[in-house]
Amino acid sequence: MPRIVLALLLGAATALLCGVPAAPADRRAPRGVLVERVLGEIERLYVVEQDIDALFEDGLDLMVRQLDPNTRYIPPSEVEEFEGETEGYYVGIGIVLGPLTGEYPTIQTVFRSGPAAAAGLAANDEIVRIERRDVRGLAIAELKALLQGPTDTVVVLTIRRAAEAPREIAVTRKHVKFSSITSVQIYEDPAWRHAIGYVRAAQFQESTGLDVRKACDNLRRAGAGALILDLRRNGGGLLDQGVEVARLFLRDGMILRTRARRSSEDKVYFAEEPGEFLNVPLAVLIDGGSASAAEFVAAALQDHGRALLIGEPSFGKWTTQIVLDLGPRGGNGMLKLTTASFHRQNERRAVVGTDGKQHVHPHVLIETDEALADSLEAKWIDEQLARINDPLVVKRSRAPTYLESASAGTGTAAAHGADGVLIRALAILSQPEDYEKLLATPIPEIAAARRGDPREESEETLRARAETPARESERRP
Repeated sequence: MPRIVLALLLGAATALLCGVPAAPADRRAPRGVLVERVLGEIERLYVVEQDIDALFEDGLDLMVRQLDPNTRYIPPSEVEEFEGETEGYYVGIGIVLGPLTGEYPTIQTVFRSGPAAAAGLAANDEIVRIERRDVRGLAIAELKALLQGPTDTVVVLTIRRAAEAPREIAVTRKHVKFSSITSVQIYEDPAWRHAIGYVRAAQFQESTGLDVRKACDNLRRAGAGALILDLRRNGGGLLDQGVEVARLFLRDGMILRTRARRSSEDKVYFAEEPGEFLNVPLAVLIDGGSASAAEFVAAALQDHGRALLIGEPSFGKWTTQIVLDLGPRGGNGMLKLTTASFHRQNERRAVVGTDGKQHVHPHVLIETDEALADSLEAKWIDEQLARINDPLVVKRSRAPTYLESASAGTGTAAAHGADGVLIRALAILSQPEDYEKLLATPIPEIAAARRGDPREESEETLRARAETPARESERRP
């Protein structure tokens, strides 16, 4: 008997003895049927009872995360919260609680257009009970869990106002909008030639481009002769909003390009006309938490010689995701899927770190330890909550200094919360000659990365490619 025939017979016999079907691979059950079978057997036989729905959702998320860290499955229970993060809202009643110093939690701020205001709640009201549960001694996280819930559901609060007797107020949970702009300040110093405006954007969500424009316009009207855009710990967000922010400060030219699986789906984004703040000296603050849209905004302004970057190298997330609804109104969850990569105008300026990520490197490197960074972020959140009803109104402040930060006691300025990155940015912008000199100074990391890099495409080539319709054979079927 020929060897090949014998091998086939032995293989078939072994499969039968081991209980493995000898059928070809293409006859196996459809994926959906196989998943249902596996989950069914777990539910029926596994040694410990399992929540099969949760197991399935966790398994889907774990599976898609094998593609890259930014692709994920969002289960139905998290859809609304996820949408709120990108659209700039949360589901709740629209209040900010003050520090838990008294017997009961006190309302510090009521969102002017939120459901709590419509129901009659006011600042300084004490919350005695939530759904008839005494809330004395509860932590903020526990209070938040009781107050939040699905849209259009009702929560009953028992509140006490001044000397009045406690009374119940029913509040319907709704979408509560908030701005991504957490701080708008103008810093002044008698020794400076002009005041300096400061805007911090926590993320790029719906209307961020418009809000940054309004904030910068308010600062210019208030007398700012230079601007600081703070993108530290800004994890990105909506691509179109990042493009809108970059356009505010550019005359023309490419902002970024995206490369997809099919070249016909590549896109190039340009500044089509001079921005409103074209001639204003600008510094952009970045750190290791600046990612995605925050990175391409900073990179575009750096590549065009438009802004001085100060702080630490960025995070290194140069991909964009789309969100696919897997069922009616998110009933089956959503898939956040990476579909393209970002590329800056001058790719020879890309610096790949030892972690394999492409970072945006600042002109002025100032490192901030993690404890101080956490402290600054907590301060930014407090500022946002204090200005929740008027986020774009300009606040006038004296320029911070290291000495003032350290005056509370002994030790280094950093130990007392000095924002060294902001202090350095203010010092540079207050001296136009220093600003121009640093802006023109080559960045060592970028200069080293240029050696041996392939030639980049010209802007004319990129424009021609962007404006040329894809051939029919290249289009997605």
